[in-house]
Amino acid sequence: MRIEVFPKTALEKKWAVDKTLFDPDAVHPPVCLRCGASMHGRLAENALSRHCNAMICSKCGTDEAMRDYGCASLPLTGWYAVKQGLVQPDQPEGGAVLRQDCVFQHVFDGPKKTTPLSSWPVPESKVLHLRADYDGHKWWRTWHPCHDAPLGDDLCAEINDFSDSLMKLPEFENLETLKFFCKENAAPTSERTEFNLYSETNHFYVWLRLISRAGDYNLYCSFYLNDQLKLD
Repeated sequence: MRIEVFPKTALEKKWAVDKTLFDPDAVHPPVCLRCGASMHGRLAENALSRHCNAMICSKCGTDEAMRDYGCASLPLTGWYAVKQGLVQPDQPEGGAVLRQDCVFQHVFDGPKKTTPLSSWPVPESKVLHLRADYDGHKWWRTWHPCHDAPLGDDLCAEINDFSDSLMKLPEFENLETLKFFCKENAAPTSERTEFNLYSETNHFYVWLRLISRAGDYNLYCSFYLNDQLKLD
């Protein structure tokens, strides 16, 4: 399964289009995706972003360097192109997009149930969650079912496809890459080392709870049936 990250992937796609205006120079250069100012007409006079595969204006390039030195980088959601709606989440066919905003809040506000292994109430549509931790060398994964009835081969394959593809992302190479990924792309919470992301597949809503601190479980990936499916 192809998994994209919003807004990183969308910004890179937008830049791939903007870059074609430099042939070799741009008479009317596009705006900088980071700040909205006009870029230099010569491509080489601009700067390559440190945070996604896109060129930005030289002023933003300097600002990124200073921010990174001070460990205070600007999240990609703070870029001009994102705030102005110049890029939008674009779910690939048969794939999924990781995004900061939750478009299935009704799942958490709806009916609750208790699971076979816990008395803690969870949304009625939750079928299972994956719990993973990085031990310094590799990821360890365990599954926790939240429904007695079998899911069926197709649904199980979809869950496995998503989780396997997720863990193969370069952002999940180790805990350091995960920390950087969370800081740049995930929704922060009141706890500075915990973040949220949300996604959808053909049949599931997916909530990713990411914990970037060492010595703890670093990922909880919960799957909820979408509104078109019901389990007996």
